[in-house]
Amino acid sequence: MPERNIADDDDGRRLDRVLRAAFPDVPPGAIAAAIRKRRIRLDGLACAVNTRVQQGQVLTYPDWTHTGESRNTPDGARGSTVRREGETILIGPRRIPIVSRSDHWIAINKPAGLASYGAGGIDGDLRELAAREGWWRESLSFRPGPVHRLDFGTSGVQLFSLSADGARILTEAFRRRRTYKLYLALVSGAVVAPMAIDRRLAYDRAGRIALVERNDSPAVGFRSAVTQVTPVAVAPNGRTTLVLARPESGRTHQIRAHLSSAGHPLVGDRKYAGPSWSEIGVSRGYAPGDIAGELFILHALALAIEGDGLMIDRSLLLTAPLAPDARRIVHDAAGDPESVTAAVHDYLTATCTACPANATIRV
Repeated sequence: MPERNIADDDDGRRLDRVLRAAFPDVPPGAIAAAIRKRRIRLDGLACAVNTRVQQGQVLTYPDWTHTGESRNTPDGARGSTVRREGETILIGPRRIPIVSRSDHWIAINKPAGLASYGAGGIDGDLRELAAREGWWRESLSFRPGPVHRLDFGTSGVQLFSLSADGARILTEAFRRRRTYKLYLALVSGAVVAPMAIDRRLAYDRAGRIALVERNDSPAVGFRSAVTQVTPVAVAPNGRTTLVLARPESGRTHQIRAHLSSAGHPLVGDRKYAGPSWSEIGVSRGYAPGDIAGELFILHALALAIEGDGLMIDRSLLLTAPLAPDARRIVHDAAGDPESVTAAVHDYLTATCTACPANATIRV
């Protein structure tokens, strides 16, 4: 039977809860039955469901991967080619820059066309790399994972926890809205003035689309959502605008749905009625459809987290520049990239109270 050592992230927790966290695909009844039948032991001794485990104990448990009771695939068995080269993570042909890392978290510049989690997501590759590099000591109760989630098509700053404390503190910061999120987006039409889009949203999981509540027909199940939108540069032909989008809430597809409801969907975002790249006259040689299969530009440019005096002594600012191909599109649509960078910096200084006074940002 397999054995695992109880790690510091597991210490003091109930045995049944540790096992549920370690084997999420095993039915709770199967876990309870294994404990009752003494197939699960601590240091060779039978135990009860409410036994508190201690760091250093040896846990013996059934090999659920061969019984059909668990569908989990160990991260090490994914067949991944993940490795690190300096401050870059390489997954096959992909090169993913590391923005910053501590003992408790790691931030990357996620490419468009890559899922943050789940099947085909980067979370499993990151766990494999973190274990190999010694950034994370495997435990039963905790596995590194995304603290927040970027859409498949969204690029930019993506934060993952590397410890149970990191997951707890960072998740709490997002829950209490002690964060600041700034996105760069290329939208259709001319946005000539800042606007606050205050429209409640609901997410249709079956259709995988965010629904915007009609102003004349309040509905049940919709939740408040506000997005601040500020134009940076309007294209000379008026067909597109580069905007900064700052969500004050964190609903699924919030920015995409809000911009579409305001009449300015993301260029290429067909799900939310965005025009195709050919419609706005962008060369296919530069179109984001050639960037890892992506169809629009929505980039998480900056993420700031207020200091809590504990794990984050001072406010933390994480920034990630656009990928080269996306930067070329932005240059074509918005003109001088230096003026765009200056506009972003001025906006950040004026709106981000959690950002360091000398904050710099690259577009």
